[in-house]
Amino acid sequence: MSGCSDGANTNIGYKFVMTIDDKIGGTYFFELGADFSAGGAIFVDGTPKKWEESSMYWGGMWSTSASLKLSIKLSPGEHTVTIYGADN
Repeated sequence: MSGCSDGANTNIGYKFVMTIDDKIGGTYFFELGADFSAGGAIFVDGTPKKWEESSMYWGGMWSTSASLKLSIKLSPGEHTVTIYGADN
């Protein structure tokens, strides 16, 4: 990871937020390849749905188990997906 604008390059937390406005409902698949050396998590509408507490160095390979993956059925309406990651 490249670090933060203040120069820190260790003990960094990441947060990615997206909103989905689904008119009919359906199944969504999320897959994140990142270098979260201290783990990561996916929350949907504020509820933890998937997390990994160990190193998630995926090395650019989607086939590795180190990518964070979630398949979830969502009802119609607006949903918030939040991904957290930690790097030390």
